[in-house]
Amino acid sequence: MTCSLQLMTVAQVSGMLNGATDMVALFTVQGKVSKIYSASLVYNSCSDNNCGGTVSQVIASNEWICKTCKRKWPNPKYVYNFLFDISDSASQTRLQCLGKIGDLLLGTAASEMAELQHRDNMEFGEKIAAAKNKAYVFKCNTRSDTFLGITRVIISVLDIHKVV
Repeated sequence: MTCSLQLMTVAQVSGMLNGATDMVALFTVQGKVSKIYSASLVYNSCSDNNCGGTVSQVIASNEWICKTCKRKWPNPKYVYNFLFDISDSASQTRLQCLGKIGDLLLGTAASEMAELQHRDNMEFGEKIAAAKNKAYVFKCNTRSDTFLGITRVIISVLDIHKVV
Protein backbone atom coordinates (compact mmCIF):
# COMPACT_ATOMS: atom_id res chain seq x y z
CA MET A 1 0.00 0.00 0.00
CA THR A 2 1.41 3.42 -0.92
CA CYS A 3 0.61 6.69 0.73
CA SER A 4 0.26 9.80 -1.39
CA LEU A 5 1.29 13.04 0.27
CA GLN A 6 -0.53 16.25 -0.45
CA LEU A 7 1.48 18.68 -2.60
CA MET A 8 1.16 22.09 -0.99
CA THR A 9 2.13 25.56 -2.13
CA VAL A 10 4.65 27.52 -0.09
CA ALA A 11 1.83 29.86 1.01
CA GLN A 12 -0.22 26.89 2.25
CA VAL A 13 2.75 25.65 4.29
CA SER A 14 3.34 29.10 5.80
CA GLY A 15 -0.37 29.46 6.58
CA MET A 16 -0.51 26.03 8.17
CA LEU A 17 2.33 26.98 10.54
CA ASN A 18 0.98 30.36 11.69
CA GLY A 19 0.36 30.07 15.42
CA ALA A 20 0.96 26.31 15.49
CA THR A 21 3.29 25.07 18.23
CA ASP A 22 2.60 21.37 18.62
CA MET A 23 1.53 20.14 15.22
CA VAL A 24 2.97 17.18 13.35
CA ALA A 25 2.51 17.01 9.60
CA LEU A 26 3.97 15.16 6.64
CA PHE A 27 3.64 16.86 3.26
CA THR A 28 5.39 17.81 0.03
CA VAL A 29 5.99 21.33 -1.20
CA GLN A 30 7.45 22.60 -4.46
CA GLY A 31 9.66 25.66 -4.54
CA LYS A 32 12.94 27.20 -5.59
CA VAL A 33 15.85 27.55 -3.19
CA SER A 34 16.06 31.30 -2.58
CA LYS A 35 18.56 31.59 0.30
CA ILE A 36 20.95 29.26 2.11
CA TYR A 37 22.06 30.28 5.60
CA SER A 38 25.68 29.21 5.33
CA ALA A 39 27.26 30.61 8.50
CA SER A 40 26.85 27.27 10.27
CA LEU A 41 26.44 24.85 7.39
CA VAL A 42 27.91 21.75 9.04
CA TYR A 43 28.49 20.47 12.53
CA ASN A 44 31.27 18.32 13.94
CA SER A 45 29.76 14.88 14.51
CA CYS A 46 30.96 11.73 16.22
CA SER A 47 32.55 9.32 13.75
CA ASP A 48 30.57 6.42 15.25
CA ASN A 49 27.56 5.98 12.94
CA ASN A 50 25.47 4.70 15.87
CA CYS A 51 26.11 7.83 17.95
CA GLY A 52 25.96 11.04 15.91
CA GLY A 53 26.73 13.24 18.92
CA THR A 54 28.59 16.53 18.68
CA VAL A 55 32.37 16.42 19.10
CA SER A 56 34.69 19.10 20.46
CA GLN A 57 38.39 19.46 19.80
CA VAL A 58 40.79 18.81 22.67
CA ILE A 59 43.60 21.25 21.85
CA ALA A 60 46.24 19.60 24.05
CA SER A 61 45.96 16.21 22.31
CA ASN A 62 44.66 17.41 18.92
CA GLU A 63 41.83 14.86 19.20
CA TRP A 64 38.07 15.22 19.07
CA ILE A 65 35.91 13.92 21.92
CA CYS A 66 32.23 13.08 21.63
CA LYS A 67 29.96 14.78 24.16
CA THR A 68 27.56 11.82 24.02
CA CYS A 69 29.61 8.60 23.92
CA LYS A 70 32.89 10.13 25.23
CA ARG A 71 34.97 8.37 22.55
CA LYS A 72 37.97 10.15 21.04
CA TRP A 73 38.60 10.55 17.31
CA PRO A 74 41.47 11.96 15.24
CA ASN A 75 38.95 13.95 13.15
CA PRO A 76 35.25 14.72 13.29
CA LYS A 77 32.72 13.56 10.74
CA TYR A 78 31.08 16.62 9.18
CA VAL A 79 27.29 16.53 8.84
CA TYR A 80 25.03 19.10 7.20
CA ASN A 81 22.64 21.00 9.47
CA PHE A 82 21.48 24.30 8.01
CA LEU A 83 18.44 26.38 7.25
CA PHE A 84 17.38 27.55 3.83
CA ASP A 85 14.47 29.42 2.32
CA ILE A 86 12.31 28.26 -0.55
CA SER A 87 9.85 30.34 -2.50
CA ASP A 88 7.28 30.08 -5.23
CA SER A 89 5.49 32.86 -7.09
CA ALA A 90 3.48 33.89 -4.02
CA SER A 91 5.33 33.14 -0.80
CA GLN A 92 8.47 32.05 1.05
CA THR A 93 9.18 29.69 3.96
CA ARG A 94 12.19 28.29 5.81
CA LEU A 95 13.23 24.63 5.86
CA GLN A 96 15.88 22.70 7.80
CA CYS A 97 18.39 20.53 5.98
CA LEU A 98 20.03 17.62 7.80
CA GLY A 99 22.59 15.06 6.69
CA LYS A 100 22.46 13.55 3.21
CA ILE A 101 19.80 16.00 2.02
CA GLY A 102 22.57 18.62 2.05
CA ASP A 103 24.67 16.42 -0.25
CA LEU A 104 21.77 16.35 -2.72
CA LEU A 105 20.95 20.04 -2.43
CA LEU A 106 24.52 21.36 -2.64
CA GLY A 107 26.00 18.58 -4.77
CA THR A 108 29.01 18.37 -2.46
CA ALA A 109 29.85 16.27 0.60
CA ALA A 110 29.68 18.01 3.98
CA SER A 111 33.38 17.34 4.65
CA GLU A 112 34.37 19.09 1.41
CA MET A 113 32.15 22.09 2.16
CA ALA A 114 33.60 22.36 5.69
CA GLU A 115 37.11 22.38 4.23
CA LEU A 116 36.16 24.97 1.59
CA GLN A 117 34.57 27.21 4.20
CA HIS A 118 37.92 27.41 6.01
CA ARG A 119 40.27 27.28 3.01
CA ASP A 120 38.62 28.92 -0.02
CA ASN A 121 35.76 31.32 0.69
CA MET A 122 35.33 32.15 -2.99
CA GLU A 123 34.78 28.53 -4.09
CA PHE A 124 32.59 27.95 -1.02
CA GLY A 125 30.42 30.92 -2.03
CA GLU A 126 30.24 29.67 -5.62
CA LYS A 127 28.94 26.27 -4.45
CA ILE A 128 26.28 27.97 -2.30
CA ALA A 129 25.28 30.26 -5.20
CA ALA A 130 25.08 27.31 -7.60
CA ALA A 131 22.45 25.64 -5.38
CA LYS A 132 20.12 28.66 -5.47
CA ASN A 133 17.24 29.21 -7.88
CA LYS A 134 16.80 25.50 -8.54
CA ALA A 135 13.31 24.04 -8.20
CA TYR A 136 12.63 20.94 -6.12
CA VAL A 137 9.78 19.01 -4.62
CA PHE A 138 10.57 18.68 -0.92
CA LYS A 139 9.12 15.91 1.23
CA CYS A 140 8.91 17.44 4.70
CA ASN A 141 7.79 16.84 8.24
CA THR A 142 7.22 19.24 11.09
CA ARG A 143 8.25 19.10 14.72
CA SER A 144 8.06 21.45 17.67
CA ASP A 145 11.24 22.83 19.21
CA THR A 146 11.49 24.84 22.42
CA PHE A 147 14.50 27.08 23.02
CA LEU A 148 14.70 29.61 25.86
CA GLY A 149 11.03 29.04 26.59
CA ILE A 150 9.90 29.85 23.05
CA THR A 151 8.26 27.05 21.07
CA ARG A 152 8.43 27.09 17.30
CA VAL A 153 7.67 24.66 14.51
CA ILE A 154 10.61 23.40 12.46
CA ILE A 155 10.10 22.01 8.96
CA SER A 156 12.69 19.33 8.21
CA VAL A 157 13.35 18.01 4.72
CA LEU A 158 13.19 14.22 4.44
CA ASP A 159 13.77 13.91 0.69
CA ILE A 160 14.12 16.09 -2.40
CA HIS A 161 13.51 15.62 -6.10
CA LYS A 162 14.69 18.09 -8.71
CA VAL A 163 11.93 19.57 -10.86
CA VAL A 164 12.81 19.15 -14.51
